[in-house]
Amino acid sequence: MANMKIGPNAKDCGVQKKVLYAGVGDLIAYPPDTKFHFHFRTLRRNDDKTVLDDTKNSKKPFELIVGKKFKLDCWELCLETMRLNEVAQFTVNKSLLHAYPIVAKQLRDIKKGLNPAEHRSHCCGMMALQDMGLGYPDLEELLKMPEDLDFIFEMVKIELPGDYEKDSWAMNEEEKLDAVPKLQEEGNREYKAGRVAEAAQKYAEAIGNLEQLLLRCVSCEKSQSVLERVPPPSSPKLPSTISKPDQEPPIFRFSLSWNFVLFL
Repeated sequence: MANMKIGPNAKDCGVQKKVLYAGVGDLIAYPPDTKFHFHFRTLRRNDDKTVLDDTKNSKKPFELIVGKKFKLDCWELCLETMRLNEVAQFTVNKSLLHAYPIVAKQLRDIKKGLNPAEHRSHCCGMMALQDMGLGYPDLEELLKMPEDLDFIFEMVKIELPGDYEKDSWAMNEEEKLDAVPKLQEEGNREYKAGRVAEAAQKYAEAIGNLEQLLLRCVSCEKSQSVLERVPPPSSPKLPSTISKPDQEPPIFRFSLSWNFVLFL
């Protein structure tokens, strides 16, 4: 198949696409919050076509949500040109790949079960990483001397907004607030079914949403307006079955700094 250039300025955008398998369905303008599930393979453009990263070695595809400011803007641009089950190769200019070593490091760390450090894409952060190192020689080399790379993407699944349940990090403020009563009720159902750990997780998610919202409030009045939208408690008493320390989920102890009855 012939190569094609993509982007707002096809002449200068620095991305070339080659379709390896056409995929199925119509190509649409994917709206914000579309979730792409895809495998990717990263290759250097040397004679050996050295593979840097390959998610086919992982248990699940990578996920990217449109409009959430993923560190590699060019990936979102590439994926928006693809159909379901399509396989395509994208050659990306090094000028668009300054963040790739950092993203790849985080993905590799996660795969190893490590807690990746949060790196920012600011210039000072880049210089600090060059001094400290990434822990992967090939990525350190790319960080110091960027180069054009090939990415082979395989589109496994496409979910439009409303087709999936958003994680908290992907929600806006209104969505986080709307999720609180739903999480509360889900937690109540889990608790009544005797699944205390699962209930604790739901209450934790609800409390986490409220924490994030209240931390963003710049005034007491706005904080109060957030709390006023939380539904009243469905059970005002602490259930006796969690009064024993060995049965009390950690989230219940943590949530005592809040109004505990909001979630029971």
